[in-house]
Amino acid sequence: MQNFRRWLDRENCYVFTINGFPYGKFHGTRVKEHVYTPDWTTTERVAYTNLLFNLLAEIVPFGIEGSVSTVPGSFKEFITSGEQVQAMRDNVWRCVEHIARVSERCGKKLHLGLEPEPLCFLETSAETATFFEELRDEHPGDSRLREHLGVNYDTCHLPWNLKSRRMCCADSPSTTFA
Repeated sequence: MQNFRRWLDRENCYVFTINGFPYGKFHGTRVKEHVYTPDWTTTERVAYTNLLFNLLAEIVPFGIEGSVSTVPGSFKEFITSGEQVQAMRDNVWRCVEHIARVSERCGKKLHLGLEPEPLCFLETSAETATFFEELRDEHPGDSRLREHLGVNYDTCHLPWNLKSRRMCCADSPSTTFA
């Protein structure tokens, strides 16, 4: 890692974000819905994402906010019970706690970005807002949610939903996500 850090410095480059979506083999194989595994119902997703934050904390420069984007909970068809939804919220919260500890230790602002996508558990603005509201209800007044969890809004997904940005936002509650 130190060699990479030195290379970044020498080349006047920096890393501020990591795509935490892919896990394991991603390119050159059929991925389809398997790109979402392991999902946020599993401890494997928590461990993987926590590792990414540990690495990011070492290389993101001071004064630059660092982020990791991640799967939108799960592929929608994989979720068949309320227990799975609760497991997703619990595991995202565990990751938020880890990010807060890492941020405190390294003195850098870091956050996780859930990335809503077509056919996923967090697909629409309303579904995403509901997920955040449920997390806020479970952890009332805890500023770590606002500081370390957000939404990675990928505008490339809008054509898949056949919605304009205005339509996407119109179906969400008037509250903020984090």
